[in-house]
Parts: sequence; C-alpha cells; structure tokens
Amino acid sequence: MSCNAPFAAGWVLAGWLGLASGWGGPAGEAAPFDLLLVPGGLAGTLAAIEDVPTLQFLRRCAKQAKLVGSVCTGSLLLGAAGLLRGRKATSHWQTLEVLTAAGATPVAERLVFDGSDRVTAAGVSAGLDLGLELVRRYRGDFYAQGMQLLGEYDPQPPFPGGGHPRTADKVVVDMLNTMHAPLMPRFREAVAGALARWRN
Repeated sequence: MSCNAPFAAGWVLAGWLGLASGWGGPAGEAAPFDLLLVPGGLAGTLAAIEDVPTLQFLRRCAKQAKLVGSVCTGSLLLGAAGLLRGRKATSHWQTLEVLTAAGATPVAERLVFDGSDRVTAAGVSAGLDLGLELVRRYRGDFYAQGMQLLGEYDPQPPFPGGGHPRTADKVVVDMLNTMHAPLMPRFREAVAGALARWRN
C-alpha cells in the first residue's frame, strides 16, 4: 500500500486549503504532501496500533509529509510507528503517560509542536484548536479568523473547569479513570510491542 490511497476527504481538504495532497504521484509513487494527520479513538486506535500494515503505511507516508500530526490518542499510533521517538508530544489526558512507551516525552498541553515537522493535540476539543492553528500556519491569521467565525468557535462549556482533570469534579475524574483503566495497560503494551518491531 502506497501513500496514494484514494482518501476522498484528503482531496477535498487539500483542495480547500490549497495544500499539496501527494496522493497522485507518477507511476504509483506518492508525491510529497503537506500534512499527515492521524485521528484518535479507543478500540479503533488500539486495533490500528496492532496492525502492522497500518504502521508501515504511516511510516512510509511520514517520510513524504512536511508535517505529521495527531489528535487525541492518534499520538499513540504515531508513537507505535516510531514517529515520536525522542520528541515532545501530547495525547488525551488519560493516555498521556503511555507516550513514554513510544520513547516520547509527554507534555500536558493542548497543542505541542516539536520542530517544524511534528504536532500533536490533546483531547478531541484540542483538535479544533489544532485545526485553526494549521489554517493559520498555511493560510494566515485573517483566513484562520474567518474559519473560527464560520465555525462559530466560541467555547462556552456548560461545566466551566470540567474539561481538564486538574479542575474537573474529582468524582467524575475517578469515574472515567475507573472506566478506562483496563485500556491503559493494553495501550502501553501495544505501543511498546509495535515500537520493538522498528528497533529490530
């Protein structure tokens, strides 16, 4: 599988932002492209971490991308592919420390840029921040302000302070930690196991 996979959404996004898509190179080879962005999740991310062809695909495409990034637990997938080793990165607050299994340095920030070629965003809402930051970097402040307004991005959460484990109700934090506790060792083992493939 090359980086020429027919991702229709990639074509739309690339055309809309004026970015190079890279999915139509000559003789089946991918041309360099601007952005490889990996989403996160739970079961799907874990399955992708354990899927060697997916990791190989990410490694190949990352070599041709100017910027490689992720949202939420997508950073664990980048880490499993060996793309965050020695880098600063973030992830969902519950999986932040799993990044150490990938050889990354966890940073508890919404957005983490490490050099000019890596960016990771924390949880899902940080993905909106990342989207606007990428539009700003590719198209400028004015265009990004327009996208922020177009999307009516003006967060006013119903539970102020409830979106971060340091400020959220401790009972809610404990409930979520208990609910997801069985997944954390699975993520850590999967990431460490995948990363071991690239060391050999």
